[in-house]
Amino acid sequence: MKYIYYNQYLINRDLQNFNILVSKIKGGYLIGPKITDNFDEESFYRRVKSSALFDNINYSRRLSKKLLEKLDDYYFLLLDNEIFEITKKGKTIRHKIISLPWRSR
Repeated sequence: MKYIYYNQYLINRDLQNFNILVSKIKGGYLIGPKITDNFDEESFYRRVKSSALFDNINYSRRLSKKLLEKLDDYYFLLLDNEIFEITKKGKTIRHKIISLPWRSR
C-alpha cells in the first residue's frame, strides 16, 4: 500500500502511484480518501484548502506503526470519497466528501 501524507499532497498535488491519503492531526489520525478513478480530487482539494475538513496547519507526517499495519484493512473498508478519522481513544468516525459545485464568478 503506497500512501501519501496530506501536507505532501498540498505542496505538489501529485497523486500518481499512490493508493491513499493519510495524516496525523491534533486529535488522532485521518485515513483516506482512497485514490481511485472515482476520487473527486478537485472537491477534496478545495475542502482541504478551505479548512472545511480540518485546519490544514495541523496536518503532520507521522503515523504510528500500529496504524500503518492496519492501513490495508482501513483501505478496504473505505468507500469512494470517504475519510476515516481515528481518535486517540480509538473511536472511528466516517466522513463523506461530497462533490462541490463550481461557482461562476
